Amino acid sequence: MGRISVITIAYTVYLSIFYLLCKGWQTTAAQLNRQQATNLTMIMGGVYLAYSAYFLSLDFETIYMIMNITLLILYIVLGVTYIRNCWANMDTC
Repeated sequence: MGRISVITIAYTVYLSIFYLLCKGWQTTAAQLNRQQATNLTMIMGGVYLAYSAYFLSLDFETIYMIMNITLLILYIVLGVTYIRNCWANMDTC
């Protein structure tokens, strides 16, 4: 259970840091506005819940497959968001 908690929290923190970096945190923006902070909180909560459900569904094959697809969609959406934010910040620089 400890391993699952560490992995879940670590992935949540990593993805949140990548989001902040792609939004230009400490390069083009000194602080987050309210909308960016809300988005970051939603991403952190969604990633945490998705990974928690993923690790809890290891014993159930159908739910495990659904969680794999959910995580795939999550990573695709985050990847598109990261790329879009990076392009916007490169234009700003």
